[in-house]
Amino acid sequence: MNMFLKTFLAFTFLVISKASFSQTTDNLITHTHYYSFSGDNTCNKDKINNLQEAIQKIEFVSDVTIKYADEKKSGMVKVITRETPVVNEGDHYFSPAELKNALTRFGLSPINYSIEDGAK
Repeated sequence: MNMFLKTFLAFTFLVISKASFSQTTDNLITHTHYYSFSGDNTCNKDKINNLQEAIQKIEFVSDVTIKYADEKKSGMVKVITRETPVVNEGDHYFSPAELKNALTRFGLSPINYSIEDGAK
């Protein structure tokens, strides 16, 4: 009985350890993307909020922050993405072109794009 109890406890420990240490996010890659843009007289708070909502819906986007200076008619989009590494030919990945397309769809002019590793 004592051997059975030890075996059972060891098995239970292994199952619990495996469940608590296995994560679905263990291989995620995080990047921070920045895109500066210029606006025009039609750019307002509603347009910026709608742009933020549209970017948030893009695959792999986990956070979006947009700063816009109305007096300068320019702004900056900061997007944090989390994605798994691309290992197979059919794997999907985040494309900065999607940011550029979103900016142009909202009548804004993309200026400069940059990227940093990690969440900033």
